[in-house]
Amino acid sequence: MQIPKEIQRKLEQATRGGRNGRTGLVRETLSSEKKERLIQEMKKAACILNSDPEEVREGRELAEMGLQEWVEAIEAEERAAGGDPDEIWWE
Repeated sequence: MQIPKEIQRKLEQATRGGRNGRTGLVRETLSSEKKERLIQEMKKAACILNSDPEEVREGRELAEMGLQEWVEAIEAEERAAGGDPDEIWWE
């Protein structure tokens, strides 16, 4: 497939002075579009899940489990560094 001359010219202008050249610009654009499609699909799935009370309940349970694991990991890191995770340092 041949790229039209006008598009080639625009690509040259867009990549002038850049490190990645035309291939890098095309790759970056495709990656960005792929990310955007993924985000849109995730939003659509979230809306569907949010409309089902059982899914909402299960999602909250998973979030709480993940939060608890995160807190435990932080406490373990504090202990390993010689700190006391029960010490209230923000007061």
